[in-house]
Amino acid sequence: MEERNVMAQIEDTNLMKGGEVEDFEKLLGEAIHPPKEGDIVEGVIVKVTPQEVFIDIGAKSEGVAPRMEFKDPNIQPGQKVHVYVETVDGKDGRTVVSKHKADFLLAWDRIKEAYQNNETVDAKVLRQVKGGLIVEVFGVDAFLPGSQIDIKRVKSIPAFVGKNIKVKVIKLNKVRKNIVVSRREVIEEQLEKARQRLMQLRRGDIVEGRVKTITDFGVFVDVGGIDGLIHISDLSWTKIGHPSEVVKEGETIKAKVLDVDPENMRLSLSLKHLMPHPWEEIAKRYPIGKKVRGT
Repeated sequence: MEERNVMAQIEDTNLMKGGEVEDFEKLLGEAIHPPKEGDIVEGVIVKVTPQEVFIDIGAKSEGVAPRMEFKDPNIQPGQKVHVYVETVDGKDGRTVVSKHKADFLLAWDRIKEAYQNNETVDAKVLRQVKGGLIVEVFGVDAFLPGSQIDIKRVKSIPAFVGKNIKVKVIKLNKVRKNIVVSRREVIEEQLEKARQRLMQLRRGDIVEGRVKTITDFGVFVDVGGIDGLIHISDLSWTKIGHPSEVVKEGETIKAKVLDVDPENMRLSLSLKHLMPHPWEEIAKRYPIGKKVRGT
């Protein structure tokens, strides 16, 4: 009897419009292949309460997920979402689903690839927890231990909340849905690359960089990720009151390498040594034996 009814409904599709046929085919597919426990399905949000989100997943009853699993504070009925089916028509008649588990499983392959290839990936710091920070990587939560935030002691961990940072995935556990990341390893990798570049520089080399910071005692210049210092005495042959008289923050300049210390990550630069010494010009203008008129 049920089969005849289905066939009759299929015949009725000849009388439907294109969009109606698509909707009917979707409903028919859900009736023949209802979602089962362990499936990841796409559903439509039908109701949002402060504690729960009700989602139409094509089961007899609507799927219910905890509101706290949705990071977007502005979710609305009608939005589509992927969820993991935990229980279908349980003891209380509720179908329990999880967005958190669906997000994790859908992102797992990409996270695993990043871990195996030692990739540096983007992360957003969501909140502070005991022992570190919770960050979002590929749409799922990961733990950033306090010891892995920086290579030096962090003065204010809460200051990172809301920031976008670069991290590496250093530990995975699919069963426990546990992801651990490190910002420290990214910094260490960057420092090692900078050290290798420093080792290639020699005294007398001419480098190009961007003025990063101006202080009372000199100027810090970003030379391909390496911070070089131009002391105020090396900015000009003439006496100046402040480095800002010679360069501006954000300006691109060329400088001469005075000293390189890869071990301590130090690069000393000079701007004035790219210009002739004033006494050299005087010697050219007034060679020995030349007669000049005084005033």
